[in-house]
Amino acid sequence: MAGFSVWHPTGRVVVSAFSKPRLLLHTAKPNDMRDIAELESWLGYFVLGVDKVKKVPAGDASRLVGSPAWSPDGRFLYYCSAPNPLANPGADIYTCYSKVKYDLMRIRYDIDRDAWGTPQVVLRSQALGLSAAQPRISPDGKRLFFCGTQYGCWPTYDPGQRLIRY
Repeated sequence: MAGFSVWHPTGRVVVSAFSKPRLLLHTAKPNDMRDIAELESWLGYFVLGVDKVKKVPAGDASRLVGSPAWSPDGRFLYYCSAPNPLANPGADIYTCYSKVKYDLMRIRYDIDRDAWGTPQVVLRSQALGLSAAQPRISPDGKRLFFCGTQYGCWPTYDPGQRLIRY
């Protein structure tokens, strides 16, 4: 499934998060029994005029990635990434998903060469004590906002989620 698509400021490139989301029904939270878990995910991008989707080098099968957002100058793609608990044989999504916490990441992009840099950690979930989701950068590039959740990457179902300015 493709979702969370974002256009590069030039309008020449679009990045999308591709994932296999699953609705989980459980009793782990007192007020809501719904969660959405990512079983696997990757970031893909499409350059206008080129007839194929390419992968952003933001991780591999051992990591979950999502929530892409461009910096206003288009030099960086921000996103969230977490270890994929299902990469471990025998892992059960119902017992391990509440431990999945996403780090806030970014990767440099050179649109003229269609070249990506190396992923960089902006903020680790351990330092924050929360999972990062849905980053957005202010138009002047001076502020970074994102949702902080107890776990996972879907703040919609987390009544304790917070908006964080970084």
